[in-house]
Amino acid sequence: MLVVYMLLDGVTRAIPIILLLYATLNVFLYRSCTWLLWTLLVSEGFNLILKEVVFRAVLGKHKRLPLFGVGERPPGAHDCGPFSTYGMPSGHAQAVAVFSTFMILVAWNMRQPLLQKIVASSFFVLCAATVMYSRVAWAGCHTYGQVVLGALIGCLVGTGSYTVR
Repeated sequence: MLVVYMLLDGVTRAIPIILLLYATLNVFLYRSCTWLLWTLLVSEGFNLILKEVVFRAVLGKHKRLPLFGVGERPPGAHDCGPFSTYGMPSGHAQAVAVFSTFMILVAWNMRQPLLQKIVASSFFVLCAATVMYSRVAWAGCHTYGQVVLGALIGCLVGTGSYTVR
């Protein structure tokens, strides 16, 4: 069981890097994926601004945001990335939600059979849900509220990016 936990923990921590590499490689294979790469990079910067400028200033140390809870990382959170950042919103949840939302919209706007669209969408939702759950349950780096807010922001960014492209 420990081996499975360690494997899943490692994979879910690497998902944002894997997504960026996937998008980067697709730049050379499909020019249309350049937009997704830039969206992911801009979203990452936007997340850092939200964490360090907006939510840290609004919530500080012990304030709570209705529905989403506290902004600080949970007690005992460690090894949550190379840099120590504020917890609200989850950057992993935001990145995977941007990617998954964008790819689901791509899938649903292609001329493919309905079953293929459902399978592709289910795959992206499952990947996103696994990463989001791992940030709370396995890594212990976020609260559920931080992950939900990151996912909502990511869905908005992914939808907006797909619409604008």
